Amino acid sequence: MPIRTCEDPVAADGQKTESGTPSRSVVHSMFDLERTYDVPVSRVWKALSNMNAKAKWFAGSAGKWQVLERQMDVRVGGRELLRGRWDSGTVTTFDAVYQDVIPRERLVYSYQMFIDERKISVSLATLQLQARGSRTTWTSTASSGARPRTASSLS
Repeated sequence: MPIRTCEDPVAADGQKTESGTPSRSVVHSMFDLERTYDVPVSRVWKALSNMNAKAKWFAGSAGKWQVLERQMDVRVGGRELLRGRWDSGTVTTFDAVYQDVIPRERLVYSYQMFIDERKISVSLATLQLQARGSRTTWTSTASSGARPRTASSLS
């Protein structure tokens, strides 16, 4: 799916609308990812749904990023939160709510991403697992709306 940009109909990004409020723009994007692992579904499910197992691979760069807060409650309506600080002092946050959970088969969650206190994207992700003998195929589909990275949006 091509990336689409939707501008504020009243004014271009960085300008003010007639009401005097800043205009906003958004970039919509979608991606699909498929990977096959030489491990059973139960092991991949654990890597996705167990906080200690996920902490081994879902975090910032070692030595450059420090965990400030981590929560994980994998159930419908449950929340996953990961917040950390980079050496530069910038804080990044992943804040998700699980919408559908079928153990060892599927996770669907909506999530927001933040840099410091500024929301940079809102997304919906679907992760599906399929056993293929002793191997597991993990298919991810994500759709997001994000603020474009321009000089004005970074300040």
